[in-house]
Amino acid sequence: MKRTIFGWLAAAALLVSWAPGALAAEGFDSVRAAVTAGRTADAIATLAGMESADPAVFRANNYDYLLGRLLERNGDLAAASARYDEVVDRGSNLSEYALWRLAGIARLEGDFARERRHLDRLLSRYGSSLLVPKAIARIGVSAYESGDWRTVMTRLGPLAGTRGDTARDALARVATARMRTGDQPGARRDYARLVDGSQDDYALAAARGLDELDRAAGDEPTEIDHIRRARIYLNNRDWAGARPHYRAVADTAGSPNRAEA
Repeated sequence: MKRTIFGWLAAAALLVSWAPGALAAEGFDSVRAAVTAGRTADAIATLAGMESADPAVFRANNYDYLLGRLLERNGDLAAASARYDEVVDRGSNLSEYALWRLAGIARLEGDFARERRHLDRLLSRYGSSLLVPKAIARIGVSAYESGDWRTVMTRLGPLAGTRGDTARDALARVATARMRTGDQPGARRDYARLVDGSQDDYALAAARGLDELDRAAGDEPTEIDHIRRARIYLNNRDWAGARPHYRAVADTAGSPNRAEA
């Protein structure tokens, strides 16, 4: 968190160069010193004093955004949200970042619908922002956690793939969304793509999804599928998940994989 605040302080230093008068620059130096020393409350008090002394300069330098970040860091989410709202309402050049912070606060509070509203607003107003890919992914994850399966498929579908954590995470969530909406063939296809790759968390989610599909359909996996899924479970220390697959192989007479099982 401190590194993030430092990053904003460095950016803010560029803003004070054109601020009218020396007040902004002097105040910023005090804020920076307080943050560096870990005195967040002192930094907040200094910014409040700067705002009282010259509100126009305070807003011109986007110090209300910096104040929001410090308030958020200090655990005062309501006050931080109010500051971010001010940044967005006046059309600051930091509005997209304020919307991102508002979405994050909504997520911390468990309000996934409000999180998505902030992110949708970011996407609609700042389509060229560097935050767009992250916002799209967050909308998809938020929808997943809310059980909004259609939104999961719409938002995460274009990101889904088998290479890289972001793509594999998206594919696992899309597969589950397909399963929950009754598209068993589509879910099975997507899960199969994941178990054919790395034996990571996403492959584990896929193995569990395939097992759920098989149980619902009354299907018995092939021996190859049993071994593949057992290895995934074992690699992820899910002994209970691995056991029935290895047992099925061990009970198969003449199986070349009985020794492993």
